[in-house]
Amino acid sequence: MELAGKEGAEDIKGYVLVVGCVSFTVCYKHGPLVEERSRTLLAWTLQLLSLLLVYAGVAIPQVACAVMLLVLSSKVLHFPLRALAYVRWKMKKWFTSEKLVVKFLTEDEYREQADAATTRALEDLRQACCSPGFPSWLAVSRLRAPKT
Repeated sequence: MELAGKEGAEDIKGYVLVVGCVSFTVCYKHGPLVEERSRTLLAWTLQLLSLLLVYAGVAIPQVACAVMLLVLSSKVLHFPLRALAYVRWKMKKWFTSEKLVVKFLTEDEYREQADAATTRALEDLRQACCSPGFPSWLAVSRLRAPKT
């Protein structure tokens, strides 16, 4: 187990060393890359080199191919995932409502609303008690003496 971990670390060090040397050589010979086309070409070259190093560095060819396929598909999946994120952002705008504005009551407004609600509830209770179907015996049996 330890040998596999050491070999993997050596592979990573080798990759970084090779890619660093190639990048340094290209920049030293031609100067810094100014054109977009040159940068794209260098990026593709380094990616191809990384795929070759992955294939050469893994002992089992099936695993190497699977890793290479994952690396390539992660590069390709960037665009559909970005498109899905954009669609989700647009849909979120459609389905979310405006932010609610919360207005706090002053103490006077609170008392007015409390008085109005209490008056309305007492009137509803009076109407219910006066109705012919009201079970007065049940209400009386549930009443308790007020505690002082």
